[in-house]
Amino acid sequence: MQVTRVFKFDGRITRKEYWLTYVGVLGAGLCLGMVAGLLDPGRDDEPVLAGLVAVAVTLVTFWIGLAASTKRLHDIGRSGWLLVKLGAVGFTSAIGIGLLSNAGSGAGGLLAMALGLLLVGLNIYLWYLVGFKRGDEGPNEFGLPGSGTMVG
Repeated sequence: MQVTRVFKFDGRITRKEYWLTYVGVLGAGLCLGMVAGLLDPGRDDEPVLAGLVAVAVTLVTFWIGLAASTKRLHDIGRSGWLLVKLGAVGFTSAIGIGLLSNAGSGAGGLLAMALGLLLVGLNIYLWYLVGFKRGDEGPNEFGLPGSGTMVG
């Protein structure tokens, strides 16, 4: 069994495998987060140790989620770089919302609301592509269906 497959970005996975990975990573992250919170509270270095565990868990779960999302995009014939593009638009919109939210009402407030709706729309679109859209039936430029199995 190759558990290291969860860290790789090549190949394709089905919707079922994506959701199983998503739930598994979420559950593992929650459990490890609780362990970090339960570290010996009597020790002076506890906040540092708990913080390091939390950062490590966050980085690992983020990487696995990114790999699984990329493989799902591969399954529908899209490049994983789409995640970066949508992420850049979302990040820019979030900054714009933050800057414009101080403008109050008027044009700045309306623009902030429009950017907020854009963010919601991008998230819905990405969730549809990654979590719900049926993959290509046969081989595509990213390989055969199931070629990126998370644990093989």
